[in-house]
Amino acid sequence: MTKDRISGAIILLIGIIWMVLTTQVKGNAFSTVIGPELFPNLASGGLILCGIGLLLRKQKGESKPFLSRDGWKRVGKLSLTLVVYPFMLEYLGFIVASFYLLFVTVTLFDLKRTLSLRRRLIFPVLITAPAYIFFQYVLDLPLPVGEIIRPLIR
Repeated sequence: MTKDRISGAIILLIGIIWMVLTTQVKGNAFSTVIGPELFPNLASGGLILCGIGLLLRKQKGESKPFLSRDGWKRVGKLSLTLVVYPFMLEYLGFIVASFYLLFVTVTLFDLKRTLSLRRRLIFPVLITAPAYIFFQYVLDLPLPVGEIIRPLIR
């Protein structure tokens, strides 16, 4: 099996798992088609399409080993983080869960360890804050606050 096909199968599987887990995201009584489950559904749909695309892609040249042992560890850690993310959304809310997801992703993709801890902390803030503001205030879509966080902000 080629590198693209293995990647495609893994991405497709993660997309399907994430899509199934997103069905547990509940809207409120006034939710329309555009509700809190829209973004996770779009993301998982994108993963599924990318996975299918990689599975169907033609092989060019000779195949190389897919991943090293460290590469497989990174894939496992990122997969676990993506599976845990919907549960973190429910209990810790969008801000904490998304910050964690982005921090782990940046850390795992910094293969040469060139980014300082400060930069790895700044990136999730620069993505999570505008996303929160956009969904919460521009689109007027409530994002999950989290069952643990909710009592702390009242």
